[in-house]
Amino acid sequence: FYMVQLASFTAQQTAPVDATWAELREAQTQTLHLGNTGMAVTIDIGDAFDIHPKNKQEVGRRLAQAALAKTYNKGTYEVPAYQGYRISGRTLILSFDQEIVAREGEPKGFILAGPDGKFVPAQATIRGKEVILQSDRIEIPTAACYAWADNPVCNLYGKSGLPVPPFRTRE
Repeated sequence: FYMVQLASFTAQQTAPVDATWAELREAQTQTLHLGNTGMAVTIDIGDAFDIHPKNKQEVGRRLAQAALAKTYNKGTYEVPAYQGYRISGRTLILSFDQEIVAREGEPKGFILAGPDGKFVPAQATIRGKEVILQSDRIEIPTAACYAWADNPVCNLYGKSGLPVPPFRTRE
């Protein structure tokens, strides 16, 4: 079973918001623990004004690449996966299963929360398979989110060239 994760839609959000689409994307990602499943991540090819991405060719290419790799053992389809986090002083360090890169400048799309549970924008630094987050407004980080909006500003990709799916460190 292959699916397309919900693409970005509606006005772009740069500030922390409640996002039902982000929760739906998370639910889609959680189904991948089942056997014989795959997902094309399309967070990077959405359209703020059209619920259906115009770039159907790329959506189809990603689905085909997933099917060829997972069903027919031809090639690879390696969506970068968030693995976990640790806290070190005023920083929260995210771990991934492959090296991460930011396209077009500094890493974007991260928010960070402290013990009060209120999220604020975070500064991110990439170090191989890790992303280090911090904010002058958070003394003790407790949680983080990436691309947690209906139409987030985000730019992380794995070494595979595929985008990092939206995620949060806790529910």
